[in-house]
Amino acid sequence: MAHLARGRPDRALGEYLEVLRVRPDDLAVRQRVGELYQRVGRHADAIREYQHVAGRYAHDGQPLKAIAVCKLILRLDAAHTETQRVLAGLYGSPRTPAGALRLPASMTAALPDAAAPTASAPTEELALVVPAEPADGPGGAFDIDVEAPAAPSQPRTLDASRLPTIPLFRDLGPRAFAMLSDRIHMRPVVAGEVVVREGETGQSMFAVVQGSVEVRRAGPDGVVRPVARMGEGEFFGEMALVADVPRLATVVAAEDGLLFEFTREKIRELAAEHPTVARVIERFHRQRLLENLLRSSALFRPLSEGDRERLVAGFRVRRVPPGTTLLREGEPGNGFYVVLRGRCRVTHGRRELPGLREGDVFGEISLLAGVPATATVVTAEDCVLMRLAPAAFADLVAEQAHVRDAVAALARERLARTHPGAVARAEGRV
Repeated sequence: MAHLARGRPDRALGEYLEVLRVRPDDLAVRQRVGELYQRVGRHADAIREYQHVAGRYAHDGQPLKAIAVCKLILRLDAAHTETQRVLAGLYGSPRTPAGALRLPASMTAALPDAAAPTASAPTEELALVVPAEPADGPGGAFDIDVEAPAAPSQPRTLDASRLPTIPLFRDLGPRAFAMLSDRIHMRPVVAGEVVVREGETGQSMFAVVQGSVEVRRAGPDGVVRPVARMGEGEFFGEMALVADVPRLATVVAAEDGLLFEFTREKIRELAAEHPTVARVIERFHRQRLLENLLRSSALFRPLSEGDRERLVAGFRVRRVPPGTTLLREGEPGNGFYVVLRGRCRVTHGRRELPGLREGDVFGEISLLAGVPATATVVTAEDCVLMRLAPAAFADLVAEQAHVRDAVAALARERLARTHPGAVARAEGRV
């Protein structure tokens, strides 16, 4: 890109158009051509190339990238909604039946063609990272004597049934889909950039459009370690949209890339007009809670998918500051708890018992045995907890024998430390 470094995007555009003439299905080259057209002010030509790129991403089952390119088009022409309508048909609801959707010719020039000739490779591998603001360019300041390649294109039928579903989009109608995609903020990131930080209160959810991120969490010893890596198409931080709880992990960009950011404020604005959005977000939130629950505790892994959904619907997430008493010895139990994050102190009388950490459950003894709480549980630091009400807990153990047996075994173990005489009574009632 020496011409760009010298301030001559017209010359760079000419070089890329030469490559595009013989490689019309090369997505990297076509995307660069669109960016250069945008830079020199030829917006109609930029839109044409971006449409082809969006069509290729849609065809290849990369919806977030297709949406990102669609947003570039709408930056240049807010009334240009053809691409957005196509994406809504592919990824929104009702889902387009197999073979029923035809990509318009404006979106098909970049689709693979086995008969296409080859040419030398582009000068570098291109990324989808885009400018934060529209690049209007100086327009007539350049003497551009190049024309767009006459890439043959025609409508193509696309089998939408093979495309991946997007959790936040799959239940949205076309208008709600368009409004949500319009409210997405595109956030370029560089390698090493902290996107969210453990312990902070979040206001946004993110999706990885391009690149990858590393998830890091502090262990009991205070040392922060990587625990997962998330790639293109994956979401994180969703709890910030529906619950006032601290971030459960730190997420850092593992490489240069692009994220979608969904802010709580924008989602609420959209939900006010389209109540279905709030239900979709809540459903997505419950699914991710279930994943956290299954990761934290093995008690619930044998449940069927239907039973898991009913279970997680009964849990409520709470952010609890340090020093909060959750259970008090001698008083009735108030629910069944799962520790998602943080530590709790446990005491029986003046005796300190083993504490509770991430993945531990408590509150089961009084609910199973019908006795007052046998210990006091107090948060030792900021905690994120899931609580199941007593009635929902009773339904769970009544219907799921393996859960009942596992919880009962845990209760007997704990009772043996505090009230040995109560073990027999608990066994008789389970």
